[in-house]
Amino acid sequence: NHGLGDKMKRPESGQALMEWAILLPLYVGLFAAMAAFGQWFAVRHQLIAAMREGAFLYSSGRLTADETRAEIQESLRKGFPAVNVSADHISIGRRQGFQATLFRLDEVRVVYKNMEETCVIKHAPSYWQTVIPGANLGPPVSW
Repeated sequence: NHGLGDKMKRPESGQALMEWAILLPLYVGLFAAMAAFGQWFAVRHQLIAAMREGAFLYSSGRLTADETRAEIQESLRKGFPAVNVSADHISIGRRQGFQATLFRLDEVRVVYKNMEETCVIKHAPSYWQTVIPGANLGPPVSW
Protein backbone atom coordinates (compact mmCIF):
# COMPACT_ATOMS: atom_id res chain seq x y z
CA ASN A 1 0.00 0.00 0.00
CA HIS A 2 2.80 2.37 0.91
CA GLY A 3 4.58 1.87 -2.42
CA LEU A 4 1.39 2.56 -4.38
CA GLY A 5 0.99 6.03 -2.84
CA ASP A 6 4.51 7.06 -3.90
CA LYS A 7 3.73 6.10 -7.48
CA MET A 8 0.65 8.31 -7.47
CA LYS A 9 2.62 11.42 -6.44
CA ARG A 10 5.22 11.18 -9.20
CA PRO A 11 2.94 12.09 -12.13
CA GLU A 12 1.51 15.04 -10.21
CA SER A 13 4.95 16.48 -9.48
CA GLY A 14 5.89 16.08 -13.14
CA GLN A 15 2.71 17.81 -14.21
CA ALA A 16 3.36 20.76 -11.87
CA LEU A 17 6.91 21.02 -13.20
CA MET A 18 5.63 21.07 -16.79
CA GLU A 19 3.02 23.71 -15.98
CA TRP A 20 5.66 25.86 -14.31
CA ALA A 21 8.03 25.39 -17.27
CA ILE A 22 5.29 26.57 -19.64
CA LEU A 23 4.09 29.50 -17.52
CA LEU A 24 7.48 30.84 -16.41
CA PRO A 25 8.37 32.39 -19.81
CA LEU A 26 4.92 33.95 -19.94
CA TYR A 27 5.38 35.51 -16.50
CA VAL A 28 8.88 36.75 -17.38
CA GLY A 29 7.58 38.23 -20.66
CA LEU A 30 4.69 39.93 -18.89
CA PHE A 31 7.02 41.40 -16.28
CA ALA A 32 9.46 42.62 -18.97
CA ALA A 33 6.57 44.22 -20.91
CA MET A 34 5.34 46.02 -17.79
CA ALA A 35 8.85 47.30 -17.03
CA ALA A 36 9.32 48.53 -20.62
CA PHE A 37 5.95 50.28 -20.59
CA GLY A 38 6.75 51.90 -17.24
CA GLN A 39 10.05 53.22 -18.57
CA TRP A 40 8.40 54.52 -21.77
CA PHE A 41 5.69 56.21 -19.73
CA ALA A 42 8.21 57.86 -17.37
CA VAL A 43 10.33 59.19 -20.26
CA ARG A 44 7.26 60.51 -22.05
CA HIS A 45 6.13 62.24 -18.85
CA GLN A 46 9.58 63.87 -18.54
CA LEU A 47 9.37 65.11 -22.14
CA ILE A 48 5.88 66.54 -21.70
CA ALA A 49 6.70 68.29 -18.42
CA ALA A 50 9.94 69.84 -19.71
CA MET A 51 8.37 70.86 -23.01
CA ARG A 52 5.42 72.57 -21.31
CA GLU A 53 7.65 74.43 -18.89
CA GLY A 54 9.82 75.51 -21.80
CA ALA A 55 6.77 76.75 -23.69
CA PHE A 56 5.67 78.81 -20.68
CA LEU A 57 9.15 80.30 -20.34
CA TYR A 58 9.52 81.16 -24.00
CA SER A 59 6.01 82.54 -24.38
CA SER A 60 6.62 84.91 -21.49
CA GLY A 61 9.03 86.84 -23.67
CA ARG A 62 11.64 86.93 -20.90
CA LEU A 63 13.94 84.21 -22.28
CA THR A 64 15.42 83.72 -25.72
CA ALA A 65 15.01 80.47 -27.64
CA ASP A 66 18.59 79.43 -26.76
CA GLU A 67 18.07 80.14 -23.05
CA THR A 68 14.80 78.19 -23.09
CA ARG A 69 16.45 75.30 -24.93
CA ALA A 70 19.18 75.16 -22.27
CA GLU A 71 16.54 75.15 -19.51
CA ILE A 72 14.67 72.28 -21.19
CA GLN A 73 17.87 70.26 -21.55
CA GLU A 74 18.80 70.86 -17.92
CA SER A 75 15.33 69.86 -16.74
CA LEU A 76 15.48 66.62 -18.73
CA ARG A 77 18.97 65.78 -17.46
CA LYS A 78 17.95 66.33 -13.82
CA GLY A 79 14.69 64.39 -14.12
CA PHE A 80 14.05 60.76 -13.32
CA PRO A 81 14.74 58.98 -15.52
CA ALA A 82 17.44 61.27 -16.85
CA VAL A 83 16.93 62.02 -20.54
CA ASN A 84 19.69 63.46 -22.71
CA VAL A 85 18.25 65.39 -25.67
CA SER A 86 20.61 67.29 -27.95
CA ALA A 87 19.91 70.93 -28.73
CA ASP A 88 19.16 70.18 -32.38
CA HIS A 89 16.22 67.99 -31.28
CA ILE A 90 14.52 70.90 -29.50
CA SER A 91 12.84 73.47 -31.74
CA ILE A 92 11.53 76.71 -30.30
CA GLY A 93 9.98 79.66 -32.10
CA ARG A 94 6.90 81.21 -33.60
CA ARG A 95 4.37 78.81 -35.07
CA GLN A 96 3.84 79.19 -38.80
CA GLY A 97 0.50 79.88 -40.46
CA PHE A 98 -2.27 82.46 -40.60
CA GLN A 99 -3.88 81.61 -37.25
CA ALA A 100 -0.48 81.46 -35.56
CA THR A 101 0.34 84.95 -36.80
CA LEU A 102 -3.10 86.27 -35.93
CA PHE A 103 -3.00 84.94 -32.35
CA ARG A 104 0.80 85.24 -31.82
CA LEU A 105 1.35 81.53 -31.15
CA ASP A 106 4.68 80.06 -30.07
CA GLU A 107 5.66 76.42 -30.54
CA VAL A 108 8.06 74.20 -28.62
CA ARG A 109 8.86 70.73 -29.99
CA VAL A 110 11.03 68.09 -28.32
CA VAL A 111 12.07 64.90 -30.16
CA TYR A 112 13.65 61.97 -28.31
CA LYS A 113 14.20 58.67 -30.11
CA ASN A 114 10.78 57.77 -31.54
CA MET A 115 8.82 60.16 -29.30
CA GLU A 116 7.83 63.68 -30.29
CA GLU A 117 5.98 66.19 -28.13
CA THR A 118 4.75 69.60 -29.23
CA CYS A 119 3.24 72.44 -27.23
CA VAL A 120 1.61 75.48 -28.82
CA ILE A 121 0.95 78.46 -26.58
CA LYS A 122 -0.08 82.08 -27.00
CA HIS A 123 2.78 84.52 -26.65
CA ALA A 124 2.14 86.52 -23.49
CA PRO A 125 2.37 90.30 -23.44
CA SER A 126 5.48 91.67 -21.80
CA TYR A 127 5.47 91.68 -17.99
CA TRP A 128 6.40 95.35 -18.05
CA GLN A 129 3.47 96.38 -20.26
CA THR A 130 0.76 96.80 -17.70
CA VAL A 131 -2.15 99.17 -17.24
CA ILE A 132 -1.61 99.33 -13.49
CA PRO A 133 0.30 102.53 -12.69
CA GLY A 134 3.45 101.90 -10.70
CA ALA A 135 3.11 98.12 -10.85
CA ASN A 136 6.43 96.34 -10.49
CA LEU A 137 6.00 92.63 -11.24
CA GLY A 138 9.63 91.88 -10.48
CA PRO A 139 12.15 89.59 -12.14
CA PRO A 140 11.09 86.40 -13.93
CA VAL A 141 10.41 83.33 -11.83
CA SER A 142 13.34 80.89 -11.94
CA TRP A 143 12.69 77.49 -13.45
